[in-house]
Amino acid sequence: MLQATYRSVALVCCVLALSGFELLRSENSDVVRGNREMAAKKYEQALAAYEAAQKDLPQDDGVAYNRGVALYKLGRWDDAAKALSQASRSADDSLRQRAFYNLGNVQFQKKAYADAAASYQQALRLNPADAAAKWNLELALRELEKEEKKKKQDQQKQDQQKQDQQKQDQQKQDQQKQDQQKQDQQKQDQQKQDQQKQDQQKQDQQKQDQQKQDQQKQDQQKQGQQKQDQQKQDQQKQDQQKQGQQKQQQPQKALPQGLKQTLDALDRNDRDLQKRRLLMRHRGQRRPPRQDW
Repeated sequence: MLQATYRSVALVCCVLALSGFELLRSENSDVVRGNREMAAKKYEQALAAYEAAQKDLPQDDGVAYNRGVALYKLGRWDDAAKALSQASRSADDSLRQRAFYNLGNVQFQKKAYADAAASYQQALRLNPADAAAKWNLELALRELEKEEKKKKQDQQKQDQQKQDQQKQDQQKQDQQKQDQQKQDQQKQDQQKQDQQKQDQQKQDQQKQDQQKQDQQKQDQQKQGQQKQDQQKQDQQKQDQQKQGQQKQQQPQKALPQGLKQTLDALDRNDRDLQKRRLLMRHRGQRRPPRQDW
């Protein structure tokens, strides 16, 4: 059976760093070559050697572990996690413990802090005295707490933004409703004003029509009256003309002797009265004499 000695990977100030590994030692030439390349920090060449060894030893968990370490050095986290997960199923408790520890480091680099904490706990179950696993577990739990706190803050922020957006939407809806009500009221007021205007125009038109009819009636009555007056004047004129013609045609009759004397006396009295009035005016008397007939 292949024998191997492993050294831990330590986290310093939350930055994952690999200290030197004592990798799997084997008589397999590819494993020997891979370990030599790892010591020279030629990680690509080391990985190629371990993959060559894996073809000869596909079920060997030690080769999987060495391969996982090389992948870790290359920053290929997903591939490293697969290789270390295979090693963590080894029957060798020491190998399983180191595989869980380094798998936790890979998961920490991927910011999968919950998975990293679980891997460190598995490593501590296999080796409770592993101080590095305890320290890294605490770091992972701190990051997980920070992550949960940030997630909670983000959720609160989202909830607040959602509430603010709902409030803004409600205010916008209320404003739109008020604007619509205002527009409807203005429309109703305008329609009412238009109707009142139309009614007033109708009343004015009816009044004008009535005045026109009254004026026409008055004009007709006036024309009728003028016609009647003209006809009456024409009739009177005709009657006067007719009377004048009749008077000219009638012979003058002699006045009776007594009537003629009476008329002469009246004529003389009238002339005497006029003379007396003239005389009184010359004397300053303003009051006319009383008539004696």
